[in-house]
Amino acid sequence: MANLALEEISPFFTTMNPIRRSRNQQDVSLFGRVAIAIGSVLRGGTLMMSAVLAIVGGCWLLMQRRSISTVETETATLEKQIAAARPQGPARPGAAVKIPTETGDAEDGKIDWKKIVSQLSGQGEHAELTRLCKRLEGLTAGEIDAALDEIGRLDLPAEPRERLAGMLLGTLAAKDPEAALNRFVKAGDCRVPDMTVTGILTNALETWARKDLGKANAWMDRKISSGVFASNTLAGYGPMRIQLEGVLVRALLPSDPAAAGRRLAELTEDGAFRVLSRDYACAVRQNQDDAAFATLTRDILPESRRIEVFSNHASRLSKDYADVSGYLGRIDATSAEREACVEAVAESKMNSIAYDRAVTLDEVEALREWAGTNHSDIDKVTGTALGNAINGNRMSFDEASAIVLHYYEASGDDAVIRAFLASDARSFGDSARALAEKIADPGQRAEILERIW
Repeated sequence: MANLALEEISPFFTTMNPIRRSRNQQDVSLFGRVAIAIGSVLRGGTLMMSAVLAIVGGCWLLMQRRSISTVETETATLEKQIAAARPQGPARPGAAVKIPTETGDAEDGKIDWKKIVSQLSGQGEHAELTRLCKRLEGLTAGEIDAALDEIGRLDLPAEPRERLAGMLLGTLAAKDPEAALNRFVKAGDCRVPDMTVTGILTNALETWARKDLGKANAWMDRKISSGVFASNTLAGYGPMRIQLEGVLVRALLPSDPAAAGRRLAELTEDGAFRVLSRDYACAVRQNQDDAAFATLTRDILPESRRIEVFSNHASRLSKDYADVSGYLGRIDATSAEREACVEAVAESKMNSIAYDRAVTLDEVEALREWAGTNHSDIDKVTGTALGNAINGNRMSFDEASAIVLHYYEASGDDAVIRAFLASDARSFGDSARALAEKIADPGQRAEILERIW
């Protein structure tokens, strides 16, 4: 579970829009959709995990959706309810945290965490989870922090206790990003956070950086100096540091690219590559920062690795060739960078189509027309992309090879066949060997045949 990439789940927390119905129906639908979406990612995870993630996503979306004025009004009301429910005099150490109820008709506002865990295991309805999120919004950061302490003392199995704490951590991050970060990122704590915690803390630092970039940057430097992110991995850095470094690099780049460069320069080459290829490329979409990002990447990474970064980014834009062309123009791509990006885009485009059906000749023609303006060998692009698209997809070897033969017969050049059979198409045994017989040069034909299996 913890090995799932953050990129697989982040879209559910940032792009899902609720349907336009009444407020109560809207909230129920929202939670249902988040739970379904996350459930598809968990690949066999428990119902309890799906429910917790639904709450975290729902709380985050709910708080992001409300206007500032509405939040201020509701918070003021809920604070009064908290004050009324709180006993006079100083609270006893370890006293259970109380939360305000919506109707005020409950006998006790104390949170029954064990009961909540039971409900999250499958009992209860989405509407109840929605009400719980609304009640959590009324707690101050200090009260949430105290609740996290209380959960830590509960006689519960470690896994549900940590999931429950993750739910509150998301609410704390929305209210006080620095408190949430300090809560988890501590010296001597070498735990690898799960994907939920990683996402919450990444969003917390991003929120903080937008408000006060200097303080967020200084906080990260202090944590590094204290050894918090020390790791025994081969790369030298755990996933948490890579994610948080990416947030700061992304925040610094528009206003202070030199500072962004200094952050990356303090990492190993592999660490800088991971930040630039994994975090930044996933977060950035065609915008004014592309040129600065390209300059930064060229300053930090050697040619082979920066080409890989640019190719990965370009492939994410493969739905529209015009978007890729715009990106290549904004980064002022060199010939080598353009050719690598075109190859990556072609493979991504053909794979995307072949996942559902066979690629058509017209679609390949459109690819070749676009690729010809950015690549010196369109036969290589065509053959490689088609060959890799048939492995595990709905396009068959015969369907792909028919298109390859179309271009071979039109030009008499077997380069497209050689590129096709040098790709994943070489795994199609006798069919691949029969096609290889059309290669004119005996040496090239022998080399291709030797690799077919």
